[in-house]
Amino acid sequence: MPSPNLNRHEIDDVFDAALAHGFRTRTMVLTGAVHGSKFPPEFFRNLALDLGDNGVTVIADLWGPELRALAGGIDFLKISDLELIESGYCVDNSRSSILRALADLSTTCARNIIVSCAEAPALSLIDGEAFEIVPPKFQPLDFRGAGDSVTAALAFARATRLDTESLLRLATAAGALNVTRHGLGTGQLSDIQEVAAQVQVRRI
Repeated sequence: MPSPNLNRHEIDDVFDAALAHGFRTRTMVLTGAVHGSKFPPEFFRNLALDLGDNGVTVIADLWGPELRALAGGIDFLKISDLELIESGYCVDNSRSSILRALADLSTTCARNIIVSCAEAPALSLIDGEAFEIVPPKFQPLDFRGAGDSVTAALAFARATRLDTESLLRLATAAGALNVTRHGLGTGQLSDIQEVAAQVQVRRI
């Protein structure tokens, strides 16, 4: 449901609460809103920088003005190929165009990035190394929520210090399994871990 408009004092309160929560948990997820953000783009920029500069792991699922406002602090950015195009980082969803966008984004806002590409293999850039990630094939029931599942799995993987390939397998499995379900952003961890073993990770 659409959230209400917030005045500047309420926005400041949310910012401070997010900072405190990030310091407490050491991992923070920043996401956009389906109906449009009630926060100015600099809210996300400053929160990412303030958390990242103080050792908090920041996972972001942002696009559009919020993505363009970022100036660092993001440990891992999750985005789709269509969101890259809509945000002005890609002219099309060809692999070469996406990889160029990943290189640009890694120097401006996020150290690591994963891009979902609908039915095509996902692409990722981690510590300067590019990967292609191929999930098992499932009959899709509902594509909505798959990206949210990937984002949640990235946060879990970072918080539990999984290695690169295990992280990519788990995140991809979480998104792939979600399309077989009616619920959005759902799935059991034990099932996701089983499916992760079937995900192929290839260095490019």
